[in-house]
Amino acid sequence: MAELVGGAFLSSFFQVALEKLSSNDFIDYFRRGKLDDTLLEKLQDEIIKLWMAEGLLKCGGTYTSEEELGNDFFHDLESISFFQQSIKRDNEFLVMHDLVNDLAKSVSGEFCLRIEGDWTQDIPERTRHIWCSIRTINDEKKVEQICKAEGLKGLTLSLPGFLQFKMHTNVQHQMFSRLRYLRMLSLGGCYMTMLSDEISNLKLLRYLDLSYTRLASLPDSICMLYNLQTLLLENCKLTELPSCFCKLINLRHLHLKGNDIKKMPKHIGRLNHLHTLTDFVVGEHSGYDIKELEELNHLQGTLRISGLENIIDPTDATIANLKDKKLLEGLHMTYGATRETDGSIMERDASVLEALQPNRSLKWLNIVDYHGTSFPNWLDQCYLPNLVSLDLMRCKFCTQLPPLWLFPYLKRLSISSCDEIEIISSPKVPFRSLEIMRFEDMSNWKEWLCVEGFPLLKELSIMSCPKLKKALPQHLPSLEILIIINCQQLESSIPLSHNIRQLRLYKCENILINELPSNLKEVFLGGTGVLESYMEQILLKNVFLEQLHVKDFNGVNQEWSNLDLRSCNSIRSLTIDGWHSSSLPFAWNLFINLYSLFLYDCPLLDSTYGEGLPLSLRSITIQKCPKLIASIEVLGLNKIYSLEDVTVCDDFVESFPKENLLPPNINSVHLDCCPKLRIIDNRSLVHLKYLKALCITNCCCLEHISGEDLPESLSTLYISGCPLLQCHNISHIPSVKIFE
Repeated sequence: MAELVGGAFLSSFFQVALEKLSSNDFIDYFRRGKLDDTLLEKLQDEIIKLWMAEGLLKCGGTYTSEEELGNDFFHDLESISFFQQSIKRDNEFLVMHDLVNDLAKSVSGEFCLRIEGDWTQDIPERTRHIWCSIRTINDEKKVEQICKAEGLKGLTLSLPGFLQFKMHTNVQHQMFSRLRYLRMLSLGGCYMTMLSDEISNLKLLRYLDLSYTRLASLPDSICMLYNLQTLLLENCKLTELPSCFCKLINLRHLHLKGNDIKKMPKHIGRLNHLHTLTDFVVGEHSGYDIKELEELNHLQGTLRISGLENIIDPTDATIANLKDKKLLEGLHMTYGATRETDGSIMERDASVLEALQPNRSLKWLNIVDYHGTSFPNWLDQCYLPNLVSLDLMRCKFCTQLPPLWLFPYLKRLSISSCDEIEIISSPKVPFRSLEIMRFEDMSNWKEWLCVEGFPLLKELSIMSCPKLKKALPQHLPSLEILIIINCQQLESSIPLSHNIRQLRLYKCENILINELPSNLKEVFLGGTGVLESYMEQILLKNVFLEQLHVKDFNGVNQEWSNLDLRSCNSIRSLTIDGWHSSSLPFAWNLFINLYSLFLYDCPLLDSTYGEGLPLSLRSITIQKCPKLIASIEVLGLNKIYSLEDVTVCDDFVESFPKENLLPPNINSVHLDCCPKLRIIDNRSLVHLKYLKALCITNCCCLEHISGEDLPESLSTLYISGCPLLQCHNISHIPSVKIFE
């Protein structure tokens, strides 16, 4: 372990791996304040790939693969407190242990270089790894300077949202002709429509990230990177892979998610070292290609097979030999959604799916757009005893579900758009492990014959099942989340559970609440009938309620004006959505601890309902409320000194913000979908001494922003969907993100 710490430059690996998390993962990491098991697994996977690129994982003894050795190393790091929990404002963050971080920085000091801001220094001769932050178009000079460091082994260009940085062919020429010792290269997010043939110069390359680029194709020369182990191509614009792709004989990890690839290259089955293959596409008139999976028995993780409708001969599916892929944990099997269906197609779909029998160790299974009339025997006979999650989507000709109660470890079940299913029954055998159960868009489902067999069920969701009349299970002792949406004919009582924390009822006027859960924290009520029936008792009887969302009310309820809501001081977030009434059921100032207020599509509300906004308010969003926006200054936002975030969306606003509209300590301003907005009033913004983030999206008439007139405190400028907007003098802003 000491050798690894001494030579692996751990702090750099940790930094690069975090960069590799998708933007949604990264945002989720900071919003929730901790790295959960799923994100930790992604981080672990990325770090191991980087170790492999450096040649740090040499197999021997009992280890059969570099990945296995890397997993053990990562767990060793956890066990010796390489990671520690850092507490900040009641949130947990997973970070490197301070002592280990200092050690790693000390060891890697002259070998690893982090380039940010205006870099003018020479790159030290002994530098081997560079992480470079790209923020402006002029940063091309940084890349040109980096290309002079010909001994580099690792290079990561980090583009935090600034997708207009173009990797021109001249820059690629310098990089690929000079940096011939690179083992790891990450260009994810660069604006590239073409990859230079000279990529083949990087003979030692083991790790290449081209994700989130604009590449529609790859040059054949990329197939000369014989040492390549990891190739990341997620969310590009690829429609095909090079015909000689099978020459990448050492490839172990191939990520293709988010492309529009029509078929796999010939002989991809020769890449028998593959551990990760995210997608396999069966091409039109190429159904026999499924046989290429036969020898790929080292596949791990999740495999998505699409285009199954193109398999003509079920024997080809049998040869694919999914049964022997013991390490594969997840399988996503997809047929074509838009196709004509007759008896022969239904029969062929059934035969093909039967032949694609997976290994008994499978944990996650998705079947999408299957046109057979019954599910395969291997699903009916509980051949998959370790199944944890099952999704059946748009299997619209199946008349009944498989015997789901036979899966002893099933935790998550989702059934959607299975149009021929009318009755769902559950035997007396309990679902011992089921925690999440979801039904959606079941157009002909009429009846649920259920017993009390869900002792661990935590979430029950039934959405858009218009014919469902009865009945819901009544005794769900572990239930925490109940969602019933667009089930107009459902006549049933909600299940009894004192653990329900989240309740969402929308357009299900016939639902009954015999005993209201007393510990609700989050409530969503929608539809006039539901609101009139239950809003009063929910507000008055739930002293722990923190989030309230009301939607789609048309009418007047005189009784609401007499509500005494002084006991509702626990509410932190209030959303009013689609309120087509001139009156509200409450005065906002009664919510004395309200932090967040969201108003959307309330055309009849004016500023008289905003008087006395609670002084505790930290965030306010106003969208499609024309009367409210027209007299927004009456809301008195400038007197709410706790206010940090303001979001405005309006069809008529032409200039924002008005003078003295916002309090001086505002933190973030977001303008979205303001088609007539022409002027950002810099005179009003410049006085906001604590403004850190300005976000402008979908404002098609806005033409000009000058950084000189923005507050010096501004650290983030985010612009998207503003085709006429010209930005000047913004290079001093640390984080600039501009999307088309």
